Amino acid sequence: MLAMGECVTFPSWQLIVSRYTVEHERGRVNGFIGAGQGIGPMLGTLFGGLAMARYGWRAMFIGLGIITLLWLWPWFAVTRGGLSQTEQAHGPTPVSYRTILRQREFWGAALGHFSVNWAFYVVMTWLPTFLVKAGGFTVSQMAGIAATIYGVDAVITAAAGVVSDRWIARGATATRVRKALLLTSGLGVAVTMACCAYVEPRSTVWLLGAAGVFFGLSTPTAFAVTATLAGPRAAGRWAGAQNVAGQAAGMLAPLITGIIVDHTGSYTWAFAISAAWAWLSILGWCIVVRQVAVVQWPEEARSPTRV
Repeated sequence: MLAMGECVTFPSWQLIVSRYTVEHERGRVNGFIGAGQGIGPMLGTLFGGLAMARYGWRAMFIGLGIITLLWLWPWFAVTRGGLSQTEQAHGPTPVSYRTILRQREFWGAALGHFSVNWAFYVVMTWLPTFLVKAGGFTVSQMAGIAATIYGVDAVITAAAGVVSDRWIARGATATRVRKALLLTSGLGVAVTMACCAYVEPRSTVWLLGAAGVFFGLSTPTAFAVTATLAGPRAAGRWAGAQNVAGQAAGMLAPLITGIIVDHTGSYTWAFAISAAWAWLSILGWCIVVRQVAVVQWPEEARSPTRV
């Protein structure tokens, strides 16, 4: 049920961003939205971990469930107006999934999304267990450390979106700005994850905090690139299909990490594999994706009236 509800989020917000923002606004919008992906785990881990340490895991689940429901009131309050019927009726004709899947840029974005998400989900899902079992921290200490790392990701996500938009507004091309941040993110994640594989577990805390910085550079930038590449005609379906690749990493990375830890007794190979995937994210975003510009769809290319 959680997955059914959450899966609506990404294609919906990308469609809205693509249709109702311009290029130098997309980093900021995606940055503030993406910051929620860090703030949620930060607060959930901090207060959930403390609640679990004091009251048990049942109280933690009940508390988080009740708190989450409080979000519905402000959401309904600000979205009841929606878009006018005229805007919906005259929206651009959507592009088919088949056409989207034929685009080189789609596969570059999908590879980049999957590759950086691999390391992100390893940290997101295994960090609490790693800190307690490998690092020797108490549950309360773990809650504070993990919350800090997730908080760093949230702050950098919002800041990176603002900075990238200002850079573009001052005259830099979207291709230069977005690729520079994604290149920095991929390199940073690769280096920090590789270093985590070779240091003592308690010493990885600072490296994982640095990884949070580089994850923050990626989140607003990757989604801004998606909104631009797909354009208003394809943003919803493109984002949905691309998110299949991104969430495939969310399925595989925690599972394979668990298998590796179970068989080897350490996290060394789990961190090393995460670093390798981060290198591949650079290939996807910076080489397979040629330019950060709206894809020219086949029927547009054939139209003699296209400007």
